[in-house]
Amino acid sequence: MEKQKSGGMEEALYYEKRCLRTREGALLFGPCGDRLAVDVLKPVPGFQGCIDFIHKMNVTELFTVEAEEAALPEDPEMTWYPVKNTGLWENEEMRIRESKTITARDVAFSLIQWENLSTKRQKIVLRSQPAGFVKGTSIGADDEIWTKSESRGIAGNREGTGSAENVGNGEDFRAAKGREAGEPEENVCAGLYRESGVLRFGIRMGMAVFWSLPGESFVLEPGETAEFYVACAVGSLCSEGADSSRASGEDMGVLARRALSYVREAKKDGKACWNRLIAENERFYREAPAFLCDDPRMNACWKYRWYILKNSMSRPGMGRFRETVMYEGRDHRMTKEPLSPAGWEFSKLIPLSTPLQVTDLKWHPDYGLTREIIRSAFAAQDEDGLILSAYVEGEQKSYANYMIHAIWLYYLVSGDRALLEELRPAMERYLAGHEKVYGNPADGLLTEHTHSLTGKEYQPSYWYFKGYLELGRYPDNPKDRQYFTPLKRVDRSVYHYLNLNAYASILGVLKGKEQKYYAEKAEKVKSDILEKMWDPATGFFYDLHYETDEKAMVRNIVGIYPFWAGITGAEHRAGIWPLADPEAFHTGSGFSSVSKDCPVFSPAGGWKGNYFKGRDGCVWCGPSWPYTTGIALEALGMESLADGHRLDEYFDEVLGEYTLQHFRDGDRHRPYLVEHYNPVTGERLSDEADYNHSFWLDIVIRFVAGVNVEENGIRIAPLSTHLKRWSLNGLKVRGHELSLSYGKSDRPGKDLQVFVDGILRAETGLEQGTFLEI
Repeated sequence: MEKQKSGGMEEALYYEKRCLRTREGALLFGPCGDRLAVDVLKPVPGFQGCIDFIHKMNVTELFTVEAEEAALPEDPEMTWYPVKNTGLWENEEMRIRESKTITARDVAFSLIQWENLSTKRQKIVLRSQPAGFVKGTSIGADDEIWTKSESRGIAGNREGTGSAENVGNGEDFRAAKGREAGEPEENVCAGLYRESGVLRFGIRMGMAVFWSLPGESFVLEPGETAEFYVACAVGSLCSEGADSSRASGEDMGVLARRALSYVREAKKDGKACWNRLIAENERFYREAPAFLCDDPRMNACWKYRWYILKNSMSRPGMGRFRETVMYEGRDHRMTKEPLSPAGWEFSKLIPLSTPLQVTDLKWHPDYGLTREIIRSAFAAQDEDGLILSAYVEGEQKSYANYMIHAIWLYYLVSGDRALLEELRPAMERYLAGHEKVYGNPADGLLTEHTHSLTGKEYQPSYWYFKGYLELGRYPDNPKDRQYFTPLKRVDRSVYHYLNLNAYASILGVLKGKEQKYYAEKAEKVKSDILEKMWDPATGFFYDLHYETDEKAMVRNIVGIYPFWAGITGAEHRAGIWPLADPEAFHTGSGFSSVSKDCPVFSPAGGWKGNYFKGRDGCVWCGPSWPYTTGIALEALGMESLADGHRLDEYFDEVLGEYTLQHFRDGDRHRPYLVEHYNPVTGERLSDEADYNHSFWLDIVIRFVAGVNVEENGIRIAPLSTHLKRWSLNGLKVRGHELSLSYGKSDRPGKDLQVFVDGILRAETGLEQGTFLEI
């Protein structure tokens, strides 16, 4: 994952001084652990800034290393990678090099090389001063682990001269017997212990910090260099009498042994230890399928999208989330008040996003991750069967989603029949719940009474009837409920169709006798969408008045959803063309959330100039969301395949725009996907970096490489794009490995090669495609 020469097809993903746009100097960090994650860091050696555990916590510090009476050099070189961060501080007095990472076991590990370039001694001190934490009191009395505090120099031959006043008193620093009988005292490692009170969700955090030196400080003589290692193991401490269903089962002794194991290994062979840690963090990326092409930005985006998935995973091991769960983001927008975060939280399960995440993640061969993420979603079902937004403890509202359809897509790739059987009762409750809460006796369409619960708040169609029609204009204040009308929504109804249809297919696999029942229900919803929501005169799908079925004549981006669901015919083909129209949705950067001809079209957000949700707030009356751009792109790709590749050029153009949104100023060395954008200029309207609320990998696999998995085989049907050559390797489908390679050939109709398990199965032209039985 190291930086390589610019332009290489296998170029690494990195970013110099990767900071939040809205918080100057707040550095973003690459890897996360099962529970430990970084919001932002200050540019100092160690981990100081805003650090989270399971959910948003705002821990101010794990540890820092500093020189007493000497300031750090200013303007350090800081580089972000998916698996580590590196730093270089240098002036006439000192040169410090640091590489740091977080392991899956929630250990923050730092490798530091410190050079004294001055003519004076430098006293280097390890500190751990997280706000709101106290010295560890739950350490235990294992004499084989704990000994009296010691203070030594680098090699144990010089006395440390400073007190440990930063931690209260010298006894706060403890030394561990990191040696066998007969080994020298220099092998002793010094440690600090910190624990919090009871925090959010009943979590009580503990941390054990050890470095590879025997005391709380050491002295560097002029011209001397030291290399050392620091490890901080973070966990959830068990309170006496804690509910075993909530507690994670750790104590300070466990954390101390964990941190010590890393430091001791590093002392034996620092380079080998570091390489092993990085290799462990790279495993997810190495195992993922590899896409390479002659467009460096697409290569970078491929790597970056895998990072977004990995960075959003958590394995709390407590409460409702015993297994892996996937979050929408890492909460860079929330307040940073120590241990008291405020604001809307993304580091939790949000059911709108889970299917979008599964749509991409299903292509990773570690199916266990996808399986656990799906299970975790159903662990948040309410009494009606709806999946709620949820924490390890506590829950919030549900959002519209296509969860069962995503499970079916996962099954097609993985062949995981056991999960279908396991979740069968939960899926039936899910479908029944949506009909109970959102259904109506007149038809199969679903009604939304709260505009935010489709994840597209303030779409203008809700204010069409009582505002635009009755007032002759949209209201100035959309929060005024007198102008709001519930709607039979296109997006909710399409999701319901997809979920019903997917469940009928699932029952076909499981030989369920109710298959026909669910297939007929799906057909009813499909029929109602096509007959009631389609307007032949204007050639588009519209939301409906919840009582009268009158169309709300607002071209929202959700009007494209029926094409994505694959339920349209040739008679609806005009409805896809607004995606190619610069006066409708194709406005310059992704697809706008409402057509440009809407009277309240506001590409920079807000409503008629009123930014009542703040500068970065979500108002779906203009801005472009990667979420819906991805769905609409797949609809565009599907229609192009159905219409003789007529839309390939438009697909390719918008895929380029969408890919560009993943990078600041279009620079592939500055990956930075956020929630929404100005659809005309491409300006980022939010600052939730690495936002996991969309899919991109699935688009490349299905429409650039053309891999579409069906029940009885794989259809290879790529679109024509600007790429002159590309390859896709390591794609696992139902126990087989696919590799595809495309490049202009001197043999007409033989540009595309398809291998299955290393055997050439097809040579064909790009637009001809092929079908493989598996």
